[in-house]
Amino acid sequence: MNAPAALTMDNEVQTFTADAWGQLSVRVGRFVDEIAARRDLMTVVGIAATPELAGGRPAGAYSHTTATVTIDAAQTLSPSDDPNQIDLRDRRDRARFPVLTGVAVHEAGHAAHTVRRGRLSKAVGAWAALLEEPRMEGRVVARRPQDRVWLRSSASHLLGSCTASSASSAARLLILVGGRIDAGVYDRCDLPDLAEVAGEFLTEKQIGIVVEQTRVAVALDDGDVDGLVRCAESIAAAIVDEFDDADVDSEGSDGDDGAGCSPQHGASDGAGDEIAASGKNTSLRDALAAMARRTAATAQAAEHITPPSAAAARVTTAAENQRQMIAAAGRVASTGRLAHSVRRPTDGELAQSLRLNRAVEAALDRGERTQHIPQAVPPGRLRIRELARREGQITAGVIPTATPWSRTRRTVVEAPPWAVGIAVDVSQSMEPVLEISAVTAWMVNRAAVDRGAAATVVWNAKAANLPAESIGGAVYVPEAGGVSDGLPEALLALDSRLQLTSGAGTRLVVVITDADLPNLDEIYHQAEQLASSQTRMLWLIAGQINDGPPAHLIDRVAGLPGVTITELDDPARVADIVGEALVALLESEAFA
Repeated sequence: MNAPAALTMDNEVQTFTADAWGQLSVRVGRFVDEIAARRDLMTVVGIAATPELAGGRPAGAYSHTTATVTIDAAQTLSPSDDPNQIDLRDRRDRARFPVLTGVAVHEAGHAAHTVRRGRLSKAVGAWAALLEEPRMEGRVVARRPQDRVWLRSSASHLLGSCTASSASSAARLLILVGGRIDAGVYDRCDLPDLAEVAGEFLTEKQIGIVVEQTRVAVALDDGDVDGLVRCAESIAAAIVDEFDDADVDSEGSDGDDGAGCSPQHGASDGAGDEIAASGKNTSLRDALAAMARRTAATAQAAEHITPPSAAAARVTTAAENQRQMIAAAGRVASTGRLAHSVRRPTDGELAQSLRLNRAVEAALDRGERTQHIPQAVPPGRLRIRELARREGQITAGVIPTATPWSRTRRTVVEAPPWAVGIAVDVSQSMEPVLEISAVTAWMVNRAAVDRGAAATVVWNAKAANLPAESIGGAVYVPEAGGVSDGLPEALLALDSRLQLTSGAGTRLVVVITDADLPNLDEIYHQAEQLASSQTRMLWLIAGQINDGPPAHLIDRVAGLPGVTITELDDPARVADIVGEALVALLESEAFA
């Protein structure tokens, strides 16, 4: 079974361990054993676990040679599904994960009901493999009617992108969709007229042959290879296909190919190029999608499972992010201090720090708000015009409304809160910029006293807080050493200390690194979380950005909102660049 491309799981979220997928494989394997009534099967569930075939990677596959069922988790689960929380032997979990359940049932059906077909021509072997799909599912439904709902859910979901774009692809739709109607998996009333859909590419005679042979094949018993081959030969003779009959399928296509729509088994013009779907194709696709949603909803309702609302999902995600931040902050605090030295700032550094303090104070100055308050009685400044108006109102015998006095109220406009977090790479390659980075952190920390909040985390293999003294002059300079895979932990720790993703006001994160980082996906995920909360990020890249993964990371991060990438040719300018960025950000917020 092949899935639509949109179902592919992004690499950024594949954070589960191999052990978690291994344990899930064991649990799914026990479920597969129950359906196949065999004890010699091996089951493997994981990201890209299925073999890459000519038509793409199927969602599920069964190999007669090794008696192995493989399932691609990227196509059968969503990125947020935790393999540690899935056990298909639990009927509620089957309802929660209907596509995974359906693919497991389908492949177990191949193990129980599909036999090798021997040496066939490539064209006949391909049609025989397609005919085997609904035939096998019909046997599963006849033996285990309770599994019909899972086959409906998975097949509808994974066939939802199929379209008829040629004679052969139209015939395949008649077999894969119409055959499942004959097998009792689908209901005819849920689908449009398949003959009308296929009629754009097939003659009435061809449609009749495909439909008739499919019904004959679906009624065949297990092991009737000769009958299945005769049906496939009849279809191959009626449909002009792109397969080369001179090639021989020595394995007999024993079910490993699945039942999906791919360039080989689906909507292709023969050269592998997708064809735009017609209105009739669209109606079939919509009907399959609606069937998948309806089937999953019915199964979940039967088990009293209420799908979480979008708001509940956001709350759950926020709680999980908060848990990760607290855990990271705890780990960083328990790490202690990485090796560092302490020195006094130079006179030049003290003068530069004083300039930064003054620039920050000026940027935070929002001035005063002046309010003139009119009053009918003193105290206040007397306004003669209003006094004369009041006397006139009294003389006329009306209630006086004039306000002869006024006073002025001046209020200092408070600057919004602001926070700066600095993450410094202290791996061995960063030694030339560590001292000026430490001075920068010291300056920013002094500028934040009584004005904002600041924190600095250094990382190599681990992340740790960098000590800072706001009063006095002690600059803590970390020592270089180790590798540089601790940035995600450092960003989480800064988020926890400064409330970057959940706070308000001006927030800036400065990352000082040479971009030679191994865990690019985790870093991008954390940067994306910060950017989505309107936290600005300044990346200072020490030295030339090399080709390869570092540049790939920088290109991806640069596309996030509020991210600035600066190549640091002169390490001595670190403090100037950070100070200018902070002041510019505070000034821009003043006029926002």
